[in-house]
Amino acid sequence: MKKVLLAILLLLLIPSVGWVKNYSCRDSKGQWHFADNLQGLPEECLGQEKEIKLQSDKLIIVPAAPDPQKPGGKFQDSVRAAEREQQEKESAARELKLQAESLVERHRQAVQLKRQAKRRWSYESRTTIKQADDELQQVEKERRQLLDELNSARLTTAERRQIRDLLEGIAAQ
Repeated sequence: MKKVLLAILLLLLIPSVGWVKNYSCRDSKGQWHFADNLQGLPEECLGQEKEIKLQSDKLIIVPAAPDPQKPGGKFQDSVRAAEREQQEKESAARELKLQAESLVERHRQAVQLKRQAKRRWSYESRTTIKQADDELQQVEKERRQLLDELNSARLTTAERRQIRDLLEGIAAQ
């Protein structure tokens, strides 16, 4: 009889996970809420709660991640600074590429104008050829400036190579 009473007493003292119901829900801000009763959840979650079925008797609670929108986090500030720097680099690379494409186009047009003037040869051709030569000299000067700017810019090797390849289309006159 003592053994039966002892067994019943032990069974009553052992906590059982199956008897406890746990609930979870996500609020409008995207935060998760957990509770062992429905009154522990925010009002906006009522009706949206889900019952959690625990697999073991251990519940691991993970603290909420800090809000990245809140100022003052050193890590968030460094991430934002790195993102700004990356955007500035990409913007500089785009700008240099556009300048290089513009120079290549101006060079192509000046060479074409000069060829046409030589083919049609007339009195005005001398003026046209002179203007084309002046434009080609200006393009070459701007190409050297762009190469100097490219060397001082903080770009990736691939971006530098791409811009240099564009500028190789401009032959030194």
